[in-house]
Amino acid sequence: MIETPKCPYCGAEMLRTDNITTACMSSRYRCRECGSAAPQVNELDWAKFLDVPEMAREAALRRAKPENRVLTLEELKAHCAKGRDAEPLWVEHDTVRGMALWVLANTPCGMDEKDIPSLAYWLKDKELVSEYGKFWRCWFRKPTKEQMAAEKWEE
Repeated sequence: MIETPKCPYCGAEMLRTDNITTACMSSRYRCRECGSAAPQVNELDWAKFLDVPEMAREAALRRAKPENRVLTLEELKAHCAKGRDAEPLWVEHDTVRGMALWVLANTPCGMDEKDIPSLAYWLKDKELVSEYGKFWRCWFRKPTKEQMAAEKWEE
């Protein structure tokens, strides 16, 4: 049985998407849960088009699982500065125990940031920024209960 890539961020199964034009075939795997995407594979040679899906699967399987930790405020700002290409982050709230969720780094194209709040939108709020690390914080991917308990909140 062929191994289906799992998302290195949330662990969900990834789905392959292909794009075929007269000049090129591209393929990539994307997480159905958090939207994370593996590198895209492109091929211009028609003779190699059948290899593209397997090359995309291999690229998705080779992705290194990043260390999961809380981002500093500076890292969060740099992450959100990537714009719509930035991966979603796991947000944990200390004021509401047990409240945690995936949040987009930036608002999707064509969407109003007031309708779909994003981390980039939150970073415009000085009060929210001043509370980062004290009442809310971001992780690269969903942490375990042990990881959350081990990571102390700022005072």
